[in-house]
Amino acid sequence: MSAALTTIFGTFGAATVWYGSKLLWNWIEKKIFKPKILITFSKKGIAGNAKDRKKNKMLEPVMIFDEELQKRLDGIVQATKTINQKIKEKNRAVKYRNLLLYGPPGTGKTLFAQQLAERTGMSFAMASGASFSKQGAMEAMDELFEWAKKSKGLILFIDEAESLLSERNDLKPDSDAYRIFTNFLNHTGTRSDRFMIVLATNRLGVIDQAMQRRIDDLVELPLPGQKQRRLVLHAYRDTILGDKVHNSESFIASVHQILTDAKIEQIVQKTAGLSNGDLEGIINMIKTDADCSVQGTVSDSIVDTCVNRVMDKYEKFQKNGSEMVNTQPGSFDLKKLVGFFVAGLLGAAVVLLFLQRRK
Repeated sequence: MSAALTTIFGTFGAATVWYGSKLLWNWIEKKIFKPKILITFSKKGIAGNAKDRKKNKMLEPVMIFDEELQKRLDGIVQATKTINQKIKEKNRAVKYRNLLLYGPPGTGKTLFAQQLAERTGMSFAMASGASFSKQGAMEAMDELFEWAKKSKGLILFIDEAESLLSERNDLKPDSDAYRIFTNFLNHTGTRSDRFMIVLATNRLGVIDQAMQRRIDDLVELPLPGQKQRRLVLHAYRDTILGDKVHNSESFIASVHQILTDAKIEQIVQKTAGLSNGDLEGIINMIKTDADCSVQGTVSDSIVDTCVNRVMDKYEKFQKNGSEMVNTQPGSFDLKKLVGFFVAGLLGAAVVLLFLQRRK
């Protein structure tokens, strides 16, 4: 074998070993060394996530925010990219800014954090605040932050943050919850140039003041208005019901025939108060019911039934929630107060009338 061929094969072999070792290490790091408390972890940034979705035939996530919120996301993305660049340039004075997302369930807090990770090319790790209430939570938290401190450009997203970071005055100092909360504060006392904390909560008012001081940016994700509901329903119709990979031609034809722009507008008018997640639930319910029907296609009755079912559930939850608020100890109910007052007057009048007749 000539020296040239030996060099070529040697170079190819070395490159193969290097690339294979890198893939093996990434797999070991992701599968074995990843903290067990994490729900999900992605180390690939926007290109890798898009590639994974295409490989697994997954739909692109639908993310439609109003203009103000989209501008806020764009600003945070740009600021984080600048921080990433300065950290790469070894500027030790620059640290990541911690973020808190708040709003009703289903308004896109997780998607907001994922989009931030993808657009900045950062890794994304997700945990739930409720997970830290389980046995071994203290050790799990230490493991999580030790792992995060070894990362390079990580978004550590903690959902249901109120489960972990509620007001300490409501906790007993000798309780596990208090010790775990204090441990979290110890781990987050200073900003990091390794990871960025993004918290999400449905209950902003219960977050402890010490944790509030560790938050640099606060972003509200409200329920969608008419314009957003219209855009979201159109997007879900096209991506879920119009998906050619998972739906037949006859199914898609029925979608175009039934779920017209006019029909979407009717749904928009009926669904005030619903979140993006609720709207996605309606579309998924339509798909499930249509798939299970005899014809296997979408019909007017299926669409109306699914919308009414979700709205009925929403209204019942709203009604029960209002009743629970009105029956809380110490709550003020004007109607009941007036009723008691009138009943008292009538009772007093009856007693006086009875006494006068006795005389």
